[in-house]
Amino acid sequence: EGGGADVGWLDGNEILLEYAELSYELIEDSLIFKVGALLVPWGRFNLYHDDPYQDLTDRPLVATRIAVTAFDQPGVGAEGTFDLGGHWFLDYDVALTQGLDDNLTTNGGLRDGRQSFRSDNNENKHLWSRIVVSVPVTLLDILEVGGSANTGKHDDAGHFRNYGYGVELFVKRGPFELIGEYMSQRIERDASAPVADPRRQSGWYVDLNYHFFPGAWRGVHKLMTQASTFTLVLRVEGIDLNHSTSGTTFRDDLSQITFGVNFRPVERNVFKVSYTWVDSELAGYEPGASDRFVMAW
Repeated sequence: EGGGADVGWLDGNEILLEYAELSYELIEDSLIFKVGALLVPWGRFNLYHDDPYQDLTDRPLVATRIAVTAFDQPGVGAEGTFDLGGHWFLDYDVALTQGLDDNLTTNGGLRDGRQSFRSDNNENKHLWSRIVVSVPVTLLDILEVGGSANTGKHDDAGHFRNYGYGVELFVKRGPFELIGEYMSQRIERDASAPVADPRRQSGWYVDLNYHFFPGAWRGVHKLMTQASTFTLVLRVEGIDLNHSTSGTTFRDDLSQITFGVNFRPVERNVFKVSYTWVDSELAGYEPGASDRFVMAW
C-alpha cells in the first residue's frame, strides 16, 4: 500500500504490507487460528477501516490516535463465532503481538508507538482482544454491542504496562444507522516522568447515517443502478491525549463535528463530500483555522 519506501517507522522496508494472514479452521466457525501481519483487534474501526466501507473520507480521531487505523503487527491469534441460540451470536478476536514502544505522546497518541516489523524493544508481548454480541431486538434490524481490551509493557526494560479498554455500538433500523465507540488507554510511567508524558488518553465518536434513493431514479442512467444509494452523515467526536494537561498540543484536546453526503452508484464505489468544524484547546487557536472541506472518489 502506498509504496512504503518513505515510511520511517518501517526501518527501510520498500513495501508497506497492510495485512497478511495464514489461518487454520480447527473447529468450524468457532475456532480459527491465525498467524502473520494481523490487523489488531482493538476497536471496531480498525477491522472495518477500508475506505469503500466508510461513509466519510476522514477517519475518526480516536481511530487515528488511540485505536490507530490501519494497525497491523506480527503475531498469532484466534477468532470465531458462537451461536448462543435464540438469534444471539458472539464474535471474538484475540491476538498476541510484539506490542508498542514507549513513544506514546500527547500529540501522536498510540500511533507513534508502533514498531518496525523487524524489532521489538522488550521481551514482553502485547495482548489485544475484542468481543461483540449480536442481540435480537424486534424493533431493530441489527444491534451489536462490543468491547475491546489490551495490555502489554511498553518501555525498553519491560517495567511499565499499558491498559486499554473500549466499548462500541452498532444499531441499524431501515435506512438509519448509529455507530459509536469510546476508547481509553492508561500508561504506566516512572514517578519522575514529566506531566507532558501522558498517563491516560481517551477518545470517542458517534456517526449517524441515513441511506436513501428516489425509486423513480433507479435504472434511468448507468450511474443510477438498482443498488445506488445516497447517504447523509453526521459525526460528532473528540479526543484527549493527555488527561493531566489541557491544550498542550493541537491534538491534546480536540473536538470535531462533520457533516457529509455521499453517492454510491454501486456499493463498493462511492463519491464523498464533507465539511468538518474543528475546535482545539491549544492556546491561541483561532476557531475556524483548521476547518476543512473534503471531496473524494
